[in-house]
Amino acid sequence: MQDIDYLSVCTPNYLHFSHIAFGLSHGMNVICEKPLVLTSNGLFRLQELEKQYAKKVFCILQLRLHPQIQKLKTRVEDLFVGDKQRSKLQVSLNYVTSRGPWYKKSWKFDESKSGGIASNIGIHFFDMLIGLFGYPTTFSIKENDPECLKGTLDCPLAQIEFCLSIRQEDLPLQVRNSDQRSWRQMMIDGEPFDFTNGFTDLHTKSYEEILAGRGFGLQEALPAVLLCESIRRTK
Repeated sequence: MQDIDYLSVCTPNYLHFSHIAFGLSHGMNVICEKPLVLTSNGLFRLQELEKQYAKKVFCILQLRLHPQIQKLKTRVEDLFVGDKQRSKLQVSLNYVTSRGPWYKKSWKFDESKSGGIASNIGIHFFDMLIGLFGYPTTFSIKENDPECLKGTLDCPLAQIEFCLSIRQEDLPLQVRNSDQRSWRQMMIDGEPFDFTNGFTDLHTKSYEEILAGRGFGLQEALPAVLLCESIRRTK
């Protein structure tokens, strides 16, 4: 039988660790959708399995490949080069993606299985914010329930206020009236940053990067996993 080079894991979040471990132990490199795992301990165990079986785990962190976000990262870095006295950027991020009644009956609404709204909805955005502005030195949570997560992140380059929600009533009125179910907005020092478009081919590009040897591994996935884990523990 021909060897399998890659196992792609797109199963419910709570099964990711066991399915990744299965792939590694059977001689396959593994590509896994977000969130890679729900705990930092799980990720550290995968690092040990990588070494044991001499195979690699890759995570889909597609926002890192978004052209507008890549340009923004360069702009932010340029702002702070040689200017240690520069004040932090003031950033707000809102992401609302309304979900129907089915959501509350699925594994996604069970925090023990999905990691809650931080991991299931927010992990890509947390990864994006960490990549742009650095890992938060502190954070605070203003609202944390199964349908909405609000708080602030104090990062080295920015003070960030965020809102992640699956509640339809959190959509702006004009969005609701247009029958859209999702809305994302980021403001930087009072100016809107538009990254609405450009999502269509990011998964394809992610796989192309992995096959070309440039994929994101366990170490790149760790910061957002750590942050989501810390947020879950903050009630």
